[in-house]
Amino acid sequence: AKMSSWCLLQVFVATVCFPQTLTALQLPSALLARDSFLKYATAAAFLTPSIPTSLTSSSSIESASANSVTKEMERAQETTTSLPSRVAYRSTSIPVSLIDQSNSEKVNVQVPVAIWYPSPSSDASSSLPSTRSDISSTNVVQYKHHISVAKIGTLLAGWNLPQFLKREFSLTPTTFSEEDGDATTRGSTISIVDGTTIPLPASGPVVLLAHGYLGSRFDLSHLAESLASRGFICISPEYPESLAASYKKVPGLDRSIITSQLLQSLSADWKVQGTKFGIVGHSLGCGTAMTSGDKSWTRVCIAGFPGERDEKTAGGNVLFISSVNDGAVSIQRIESAIPRDFVRWNEDDTTTVMMKGKKTDIPRRTALIFENRETAPNHISYLAENVNEAMMSFLSPLLPVANALSIPVLDFDKYQQSRDSKRTAKIVIPLVREYLMQEML
Repeated sequence: AKMSSWCLLQVFVATVCFPQTLTALQLPSALLARDSFLKYATAAAFLTPSIPTSLTSSSSIESASANSVTKEMERAQETTTSLPSRVAYRSTSIPVSLIDQSNSEKVNVQVPVAIWYPSPSSDASSSLPSTRSDISSTNVVQYKHHISVAKIGTLLAGWNLPQFLKREFSLTPTTFSEEDGDATTRGSTISIVDGTTIPLPASGPVVLLAHGYLGSRFDLSHLAESLASRGFICISPEYPESLAASYKKVPGLDRSIITSQLLQSLSADWKVQGTKFGIVGHSLGCGTAMTSGDKSWTRVCIAGFPGERDEKTAGGNVLFISSVNDGAVSIQRIESAIPRDFVRWNEDDTTTVMMKGKKTDIPRRTALIFENRETAPNHISYLAENVNEAMMSFLSPLLPVANALSIPVLDFDKYQQSRDSKRTAKIVIPLVREYLMQEML
């Protein structure tokens, strides 16, 4: 493959401006060997620019035009009744013990978990802000998000890159967009507060969030914030395929083990009694969603495979969402896997879900397919905008290298052009929220 002049320039600039850093990489003398050259060019590319590490959910690059469906949803959301004033967020971890299959030794892993839950307004741990300017400076939590280039290189290309090629981002919750207000509640005064001293509810509906391949526990944070404001307890663990690389890979540690331990910790350690259970999966997380729990669980499968292969979960409530613009899990691949009893919807069918006086029940087994190629989401459009913008700011230099090696980028290149997380959220978040409320509350 021919290395682009852009990457060559990156190597040159890095060599001139950061010689001490490149020395630490221990570049081999045979740098022109194809794999070595591309790997170290990738490493150098991340050392040259100054990368912002604090991101809000607003994007100045998003297209100003919105389709009629989005406008209808916006008008509908303005009629929503008043919501709880605060959502608590807590970052914690769960202990997972297992036998390492490579050496038969017992290992203990701390798996990071993000939790969003309703916070009683009477809680005295902090005062409520009274204005939006107060909200932006009072009790605002930041999500500590990590991106590891080494982990990405390992999972996508089998590379063994230096572990220091990573970065931490402080993500601002979606509800604190100064420009547009909450992307899902249209300017309401919901605040996301530190839940360290705010107890979890003793009981309530529980929704697990399962990220995809090279995803993170914050991928669906915008959905978690919205659901928690409606009384849900939302829990998002970091699975082994996460790009955060918060723990070492352990042979035998898989999603089912983590999910099982999470449910055990929920009741035994956190003393939370789930009244009903639901799970939302994105991409690879759809497999987790379709196989966790039992038939009583409510499932949402976004941009993944909708097949029901597990007898203990088949036949339950499922909302499936896909798009003709998804280049990672194409509609052609999954069309035949959509169960025949699913009711087919498109964008137009979503407009009546929250229209005042015209509220329509969502069929308990629904497949929503975005069919308008001009506005339909791509594979990662469903993720929170702050997460996608972090990836854009840090990983864009990787695209020329990925293209040179024909490495799949999970629609990262498409999103670089569309920047449509917010537009997608204005349709998907209310739809998923209403579906889960309908089936679980």
